[in-house]
Order: sequence, then C-alpha cells, then structure tokens
Amino acid sequence: MREAQDQTVVWEETDEDTFIRFAEYAYTGSYSEGRPRQRPMRDEKPDLPESEKPKPTPAPAASTHRRRIKSTAPVQFELDVPSTSKKEELWSRFTTLYPPTPRTTETFVNNAKDDCSEVFLSHARVH
Repeated sequence: MREAQDQTVVWEETDEDTFIRFAEYAYTGSYSEGRPRQRPMRDEKPDLPESEKPKPTPAPAASTHRRRIKSTAPVQFELDVPSTSKKEELWSRFTTLYPPTPRTTETFVNNAKDDCSEVFLSHARVH
C-alpha cells in the first residue's frame, strides 16, 4: 500500500531474475522458469573385495511342455457405420480450416542428476 501512495517501489530484497520474471508475467501473462542445475554425483558403491562381489545367478531352465491351442470357428463381425452427425461434420470442417497452432514449449525431462530447487523457487518467488 505504501508503494501506491509514494508511487515508488524499493526492490532491495528482489533479485534481478525474479524482477524479470515478474515483469514478463505482468506484460505477457507467462514467464520463463529457472533452469535445473546438475548436482554432483558421487559414487555411492564402495569397491568390494572379490570374495564379496555378487555372483550372477543362472537363468531358469525353459519349460519343454507345450500347450495346444484349440481351434475355434471364425467369428463374423458386422460393422455398423453410423452416419456422421452435423456436429461432427462441422467440427471436422472447422479443424481443417483452422488447424491448431503448434506449441513451441520445451519439454523438461527430469533426470536424477538434476537439482530442480531453482525451478521451484523461481515459481515461489514470483508468486
């Protein structure tokens, strides 16, 4: 409320990235989120001596019994092709005239090496 009365804003506690995201959201209704960082992976498996290393287990033997498949008479199916309704016809015409615009958003694939805390914090800071 003080900012509205003074008509000035002090952004001391807001970092530059959050300010940019807020401005993007104010003008476009969307904003770019933070990027995940790669966390350093450490080798959690200690080297075991040869005597303690796991040995591969043999695969189970394949079964020699075969089951005979009983033959059945062929089944006749009749396909009822319904006529297209007016609604479906109009929708089809609309989608051919106005195809959907492709989205150009990146798809994020979560990886075990990614630290996504910056992604979540960037959303929290804006809101």
